[in-house]
Amino acid sequence: MRVGLHTGATLVVVGVVVLATIAMSLVLTFVGRNTVAAVAHRTLGPSLALAVQYLDDHPNESLEEQASTLADLLDARVTILWADGEVAADSDVLPQERVAHLVVRPEVSGAVANGEGFSRRVSDVTGREYVFAARSVQLQSGAGVLRIGVLGDQLKPLKEDLFNAMFLSLMGVAVFGALGVGVLARGVIGDLRRAALAADQIAGGQAPSEELSLSLVDEVSRVLSALDRLGNELKAVQALSLRERDEVVALMDQIAEGLLALTDDARVLRINPAAKRLLGI
Repeated sequence: MRVGLHTGATLVVVGVVVLATIAMSLVLTFVGRNTVAAVAHRTLGPSLALAVQYLDDHPNESLEEQASTLADLLDARVTILWADGEVAADSDVLPQERVAHLVVRPEVSGAVANGEGFSRRVSDVTGREYVFAARSVQLQSGAGVLRIGVLGDQLKPLKEDLFNAMFLSLMGVAVFGALGVGVLARGVIGDLRRAALAADQIAGGQAPSEELSLSLVDEVSRVLSALDRLGNELKAVQALSLRERDEVVALMDQIAEGLLALTDDARVLRINPAAKRLLGI
């Protein structure tokens, strides 16, 4: 199937944009998740370690007291949960306002499954955006999860890293676009070079040295097709000329009288055997 140059260029650009958009979405999703985890781990990791140590060092305090004290020490929202996701204490949310179970929260489920979990999201309870880091801990009454939440605008490196990821993704779109246009241009230029070579050979009285295959671009394909027809017609004319020349030569050789074929300036083009005998050549 062949398409017009304008249509082909449009299809290439659209295809590149679609692929680049998909790639950018995947990159942003992947980089975003990993950036959140990396920044949260880098920023909140020491706070988590300090909070776990505090729980171990103050076993006689109630969970509410521990959460409140840690919130003041770390300047963060602190939540203590049981392993099933039930909230035992929360420094920023009153008991009557709490969601009963948080095991479905990605940071909590990550901590339960892998020991640590991170996420960036808007809290369903407070309506504010947090970056959460959670770690599985051993409470006095059994296994639990300790979670620390910091307001999203407190983690400037996270925004900077996400901005860098978006910038790199946009650069990727530009590179994809340039590559797509480059591939199209390279194909068209190659076809035009073959067309130019064939035209030069035809103008010099020679048939094209290679078969001109059709291009995917319709306009270029029509040029190549026309040149291919001219080349075939030139071959046919040359074959006919050779055949007629051979017939004339054969006829001259069979005539008993001596014959000479001369140019305008009296140079001998052809002499038959009878003339050679008469002239003693």
